This record gives sequence, C-alpha cells and structure tokens, in this order.
Amino acid sequence: APTVTYNTITVTAGTGAQSDNNAVTALKTYAVAGSCASVDPFTDANPDVAAAGSTTGTATGLSANTTYCLGLRACDAVGNCDSNTNEVQATTSVVPYEDFAAWSKVDPSNKLQKLDLTGGDGIKETAKCSNCLSRNEAFYFYYDFGAANSVPGDFEYEFESVHTTNGTTGSSVLQLVGLSNQLGMLTDAGNVENYVRLYNPALNDTHGAYLAGVSGAGGTAATLNPALNTRFYWNVKRVGLTTTYSMYTDAARTVLYETLTNTDVGTPKQFRYMLVHQSYQDIQTATTRTVSVEVSNLNLISGFPAPPVYPPTWGPPAGIDVANTTVHTTSLDLALYLGRVPASGRSISSLRIYRVPEGTGGTPNGVCDTEDPVTDDLTPVVITTSPDTVASYLDTGLTPDQMMCYAALIYDDLGTPDTNTTVVALTPTAPIVS
Repeated sequence: APTVTYNTITVTAGTGAQSDNNAVTALKTYAVAGSCASVDPFTDANPDVAAAGSTTGTATGLSANTTYCLGLRACDAVGNCDSNTNEVQATTSVVPYEDFAAWSKVDPSNKLQKLDLTGGDGIKETAKCSNCLSRNEAFYFYYDFGAANSVPGDFEYEFESVHTTNGTTGSSVLQLVGLSNQLGMLTDAGNVENYVRLYNPALNDTHGAYLAGVSGAGGTAATLNPALNTRFYWNVKRVGLTTTYSMYTDAARTVLYETLTNTDVGTPKQFRYMLVHQSYQDIQTATTRTVSVEVSNLNLISGFPAPPVYPPTWGPPAGIDVANTTVHTTSLDLALYLGRVPASGRSISSLRIYRVPEGTGGTPNGVCDTEDPVTDDLTPVVITTSPDTVASYLDTGLTPDQMMCYAALIYDDLGTPDTNTTVVALTPTAPIVS
C-alpha cells in the first residue's frame, strides 16, 4: 500500500525487463489530483524524479487531505521511458495542526474532547467543549508555532462551528478559534488576540452571539446572533491591518450569513499560538453560563509556518514492551523499546509515559479499549535525560489488581509526537494471602 503524509505519497516500483541496452538512470513519479477512474497520472508535466536503483517513488508538494492517482515510469539517460500504465490511488493525510493531532491542552476539569468524526462525513477531528464553565477557569487547546513572530503578517484560515447547548443562567464568553501572543485565559487586558468568540448574554437561552475582533490592540468587535445547533462555515483573512471574518451557512462558502471586519491599531499584531475553546478571565466575577460547542474542519490556508514533518519517520515507534515488563504488587517496571530515530533533521527532546486507570471516561469492562491515556493523563511522566536510550521506567504507588492503561510517545524538538497509537493494559498483582 502507498505510504502517505500530508504532502507526499510514496509508492513501490514493480520489476520488468529492459527493451534496450541503455541503463536506467531515473524513476519518475507522476501524480494528478483525482480518482484513477477520472484522471490520467501520466499527464503530470513535472513528475518527481528518483535516482537510478530506487525501488520507490515519492510524489511531493501535494495538497493535504486530497486523493491522487499515481504512476511510475523508469527512464534512461537519453530520455526513453517505459510505457507502464499501472496506476495506484491514495489520499494524503490532513495537516497535523489541522486535526488537533499535535495540539496540547490545559483542562483541569476534563471538559475538552477531541472527537474523530471522519467516518464518511467529511469532517476532520473535532475539538469539543462540553458543558464548559466559560469564565475564570483556565482551559483551552493550543498549538505553539514556536516563536513570538511566527504569524507576523497576512494570513487566512477556515473552520466550522456548532453551538449545541446553553446553560439556563448567567452569561458566557468562550473563544472558538483565535491567535494569541501568550497562553492563558483570554482577557481584554494586556493579551493581544485576533479572535472569534462565542458570547451569551444573560436571559438568552436559544441563541449565541459571535464576536470577532482584536483584543488588547484597540480593536472593536461586532455581534451576530445565530440559533443553536446550526453549523456555520467561517473564513478569517487578514490583509495588512484589516481582518475580515466571513460567516457562511453552506460548506462551499457561497451563501454569506454575515461579514465582520476589524482593523489593527498601528502595525499588524504578531502571534505565536493558535487556541481553540479558550476560557475567559472575568475580573467582575459574573455569574457564568455553561455552554457546549464544537470546532471542526480547521484549515490553515496561508500565512502560517510550514507544518512539522508529520508523521515523523520513527523507527521503531516508542512503546512499552509488555513481554519484558516486570509486574509487582504496587508497581510496574515498564520495559521500553529502544532504537527510536526521529525524522531527518530533527532531534528527540522527550519520552512521555501516559497512564490512566482502566475505566477512565467510561464504565470499567476489564480491557483498555475506549481509554485514551494521551488525552486523559494531564500529568504524564516526561523524561528528558537521554530519552532516545532510556530502556525502562518504574511506575510506583499503584493499587493491586487495578488495571492500568499505558501509552508511551517520543516527541521531537518541534513538539511533534511519534506515530505510536498502541495502548497496553497492565495490572499489578494482588498479594497472595495464605
């Protein structure tokens, strides 16, 4: 099967006899967007070229989350290429910071969720905030682009939002998506943000107002009042000092519901972080309304740093060696696989071990099936000393006969995790009573 990333597809070449005595000097990879039933990959005028002896060909510079038809042809030094017509179809993955795969979260009350809604509905992973107390409790998903000026000028992105439920008392302010120069709760005092917010005034149980603007920079906000359980399709675009927030009622973004504009004061504000479902710091300690809202299909179109190499080429992935793990009464001496290697040009920064009791987030059933240690363990063990060679970790203070669900991930210097998704179940042995 082809190997895919968000912007490459690699396919394996077949073998066959040459028809002349000219040596093969290149393997060309042709790729055209679309299904093989409707497009011809060999119409690609700029195929990628691999050196002689290559057994795989890689199409590069592709669009994320897009289906391509590909074909390979071997060529000699005088430009003769074979007449292979075999085709293969594959779809690139989504960009990691668009499906929240590489995001972090602050969530002390466990209100934030990442939902996999890719089951045929065309929606990427969704970030959901369920019954969130939106004032004066720090919670948010965030992505760190790496530097204070990572997003310095013009930019454009899209997302979808659905406001599903309201509490019955109080008011609320909750950021849907925004760019910020610092982490923490959003506030109009000192924190510069370019944002789309959800706002519910008191005594408004059936609607949620959307605010859009630039806080802490002299910007102003406009208000919309869409009904609950209505999906809206946003386009946010900054050109110069002016950001335009366009809100549509259809996925093609042709039926405009409303357009808001906002102008930075002075110079375009620069941002390091993107945040989703960011809570609000309210110095007035107003009565807080709980809300539930979803953000999905995030698409960073332009003006953002190139995404990290993802999935990185780890070999083998980090993980727990169950066969060589030693089980004790109140501890587990976890054996870890060695030989971890990051993607080209990257270095390993940490090994993180996530663990939660079986049954976390649901009903215990004796297996680790629905548990997600990476999401639910807010305080994982972080090993930064020789993380590429550490061979074991002793997890202590456990309860006998309490099954634990573990995941172990390696992170590179960009904060990108490896591709290991294995969750293992281990149970400390109860003491023998004679």
